[in-house]
Amino acid sequence: MSVPARSNFHFENKEELAAAVVSQAVGALRSALHTVHRRRTCALQRLIDASHAIAALLRSDSVVKAGVLLNQEGHGRRPDLRQEWHAHIQRLLTEAARENTLVPDLSRQSAAGAIMSSTVGFEVLGRDDFAWLSRHTIAAFWGFQLPALADRTALHHLAAAGTDVEAVSGAETSQAA
Repeated sequence: MSVPARSNFHFENKEELAAAVVSQAVGALRSALHTVHRRRTCALQRLIDASHAIAALLRSDSVVKAGVLLNQEGHGRRPDLRQEWHAHIQRLLTEAARENTLVPDLSRQSAAGAIMSSTVGFEVLGRDDFAWLSRHTIAAFWGFQLPALADRTALHHLAAAGTDVEAVSGAETSQAA
């Protein structure tokens, strides 16, 4: 992925460079979420797929990885990527509730908190060890989490390992980390 630059990759200062990297990361992450959102799968599957797509980008795209870190350090503070992810989780859980695919009496707020804290934890731990961002690790998380979220009927139709997430994230064509 290329970083937008002014006049042949010269930036006025480090803040301008950081803002450009964050902007590129935001674009890539939003694009992956938008691609997942357009799929004709249930909301819980799209949530699973979104988490896999984000992990794939963090594994394979050095600009996304740097942009997420810079965003959390306060560079390019608008938008806050973690707030956007949390809102996305909440929207998909609300949609899943409308689809009647959640277990009865599930606290969507608690579920969103558990998913958010786990996925942010994977991102932080994955900075030093990509195993935390592996498809296997994310699938194991969902394998553990889904019985607490999905009703029995929906549970049998969900793929904890995701569905074609490498294509969603563009990881097969992205720059290696």
